[in-house]
Amino acid sequence: MTTLFSNGYAIFIGVGADLPVTTKDAQALRDLFIHPERAAYSPGRVELLIDKDATRKGILTTLDTFAMLLSKDPNATMIVYFSGHGGYFSQAAGAKEYFLLPNDYDAKRRENTTISGDVFTKKIEALYAKRLIILLDCCHAGGMSGAKGVGETFEKAPIPPTLLRVLETGSGQGIIASSLEAEKSYYDSSHSIFTSCLLDALSGKGAQKNDGFARFLDVILYLFDEVPKRALPYGPQHPFINKIQGVSENFPLCFVDGGSKAIPFQEERLASKSNLSSGKRQRLEEEKSRLLEEREQQILGPESRLAALDTRLDELEELFALSGVKDKEFPPVSDDQKSPSEVSEASPHKENSSAMLLTELEQQKLVDLLCKIPTIEYATVRHSFVSGLPAYFQTNIDFDKSCVDYVAEIIVMVTRDTTFQLPNGAFPIMVVIQNAMKRVTEQSLKLELQYFLNTLQSRWGVIQDKNPQPETLETFVQEFHNFMLQLPAVKYDLMRIYDYFDDYISDPACENMYTYLTEVCRIIPSFYNSLKQYHDPEATSYRIRLTGVLQDFDLLAKKIEDVIDRFCIKYGSVIAEDQPEEEREKIQQLLLKLSRQMFDKVLDQVQILYGELVGD
Repeated sequence: MTTLFSNGYAIFIGVGADLPVTTKDAQALRDLFIHPERAAYSPGRVELLIDKDATRKGILTTLDTFAMLLSKDPNATMIVYFSGHGGYFSQAAGAKEYFLLPNDYDAKRRENTTISGDVFTKKIEALYAKRLIILLDCCHAGGMSGAKGVGETFEKAPIPPTLLRVLETGSGQGIIASSLEAEKSYYDSSHSIFTSCLLDALSGKGAQKNDGFARFLDVILYLFDEVPKRALPYGPQHPFINKIQGVSENFPLCFVDGGSKAIPFQEERLASKSNLSSGKRQRLEEEKSRLLEEREQQILGPESRLAALDTRLDELEELFALSGVKDKEFPPVSDDQKSPSEVSEASPHKENSSAMLLTELEQQKLVDLLCKIPTIEYATVRHSFVSGLPAYFQTNIDFDKSCVDYVAEIIVMVTRDTTFQLPNGAFPIMVVIQNAMKRVTEQSLKLELQYFLNTLQSRWGVIQDKNPQPETLETFVQEFHNFMLQLPAVKYDLMRIYDYFDDYISDPACENMYTYLTEVCRIIPSFYNSLKQYHDPEATSYRIRLTGVLQDFDLLAKKIEDVIDRFCIKYGSVIAEDQPEEEREKIQQLLLKLSRQMFDKVLDQVQILYGELVGD
């Protein structure tokens, strides 16, 4: 017997007319939602209005009907999807009003054939649902011929402003628009870009949990990630959500695959999990033993830590079930799995607390090695050495110092306190070496740095905990703060590239400018990708709010890199006087926009969100 998604209601509207793709979009969504092996809504609770059914009267009457249905279901999840034209009609005198345009829109009978923003908002307000999601695909790049009256203009816009104000309060409510105010909603021969991504998200792509549901925050994240990528050949398009701060639960919108826990698009991942080697199986068994011991000790500890432990234990149970491993007695935890605080008090570190971590000769050798890294002149690279360390290791560093002085200052700073260790057992100098190794491609240099790391570990008896920190809100805040501390170096490098543009671009090897910019800007996508591991609803909400500015910065950086690359290929060996001035100025203007306007947007948003996270 098929299980339906209980308490689910939906209206899908595709106005058709001069936008036939809207009909296909609404039809595809309706088909997904009523399919018993997909979203699994009851067909009697899903309404499709397309073409001649998507009139003003048809839309408003259907909204009234669902308002009555919802009044009898206090646990309802309600989805309203509209795909068509929406925007402002403006008179020459300046009067401006928002309208949605149904299928029967007639410019000569506007009052009777449009739905004003105010009327639509009142109808949405009457939908008393526990979860209410409005999806608007209103800024289509085509259509609108003959839609305007005499002496007026029509400005496409994604959302009625009154609706924004109404749904700004309350939990479990959200408006997701296909694009930002000044953008278009693009489409191909089959669907709009936004709806195509929405169909994928509701089918399980982007699902963070293997629990058989398409969840609200997961769907939003997928749209924010995927829509700009697919729209790139057409133009900029970024989905908009009215608010995300108040979301305290990643609630389900519908079933995936009829509620099966075997999420589509994850078969390969699950198949790889099911083939555990004996070595990996032993490591997982040891991890489970350690987590069970920790859980016993944490019974009265913080709920967040208990939840993290339970989540990981559940994942291990799934792995063992997939691989056919049954529960068994686990061996005791050996010293190399324990944290430093659990290791014997006879550690060499305790006996040598007054000694230096490295001798002066070793410190000088390490400085020399680090200064051999090809990109060491970039402040972003130097500053990345202290990434992940507490704030006092990352602030008040003079980026104008020479490489030797700069690196020497870092080495002294991270070696002078022989009693300070990080939570994972490492000394700060170890983190510096590990970070530097990530920037090295030359094998011989990497081996020499590894030698220093091995020396420190053996000399001081350090047992470094290599297990990743649990993905909690606390570790999310730490990663957020670390990113913020790295941004001054990015700003310094961006301004340096702009200030010394003439020197870089006229150099016979002007591709160095391309390398410099690429290295500086990679911190942005790297940080964004690192946030994808956090599934806590509050952490996810902050990631969503950051998505727009980070993606805009990354897209512009990649555009500039491409322009510089093509310029260098054509004019890299040409003296400055013979390089086309117009193309040089174009690159300069793009660099200025990136280093000031776009970077400042990133910095402002990061500072605002971090202030909210820590309660400033």
